[in-house]
Amino acid sequence: MTERRNTTTFLLGAILWTALAFAIGYLVGAERQFSKMPLFRIGQDIQFDSKNVAFVGWSPPEANFRWSEGKRTAIVFRPEKLDANHGGNLSMTWTIARSQGEQPVSISLNGKKIADFVARGAPGRFTFPVPRELLKELKDNELEAVHPNPVRGGPNDPRKLAIALVGVHLAYEE
Repeated sequence: MTERRNTTTFLLGAILWTALAFAIGYLVGAERQFSKMPLFRIGQDIQFDSKNVAFVGWSPPEANFRWSEGKRTAIVFRPEKLDANHGGNLSMTWTIARSQGEQPVSISLNGKKIADFVARGAPGRFTFPVPRELLKELKDNELEAVHPNPVRGGPNDPRKLAIALVGVHLAYEE
């Protein structure tokens, strides 16, 4: 009877240990293994109508741009492994078709602020450095834009709009 109990205890312990090891492995690797995002190549543009990233808080694409809606928007992307031959920081450029009047914009990558700029109604390009260590290789990254002063698009447009995005470019600094 004691031998049978020891065998049962051993089997239960082995099953629990296996289940725990599987659960931890799954949780640790789930983001990397099961992300639906395709890999984003450094130097590639994130166009306003890209299907390879997730636009959160943005209106559907129009002819040449996509409007931000509300006070916060995000672009989620999954970058490739960084090239060790390219040292130093990265560079990011936001291209704006226009804005609803003067719009202060604050950009963060994975929760860390990287830039501030002011869109002034006309088309604009805003370039700034991105610390290399903020980018999470082979994982989903969130590029957040805070634009605290959105305004109604027009008398027949109930959306609260701030900036009209053409694209974002992330590259190695030269």
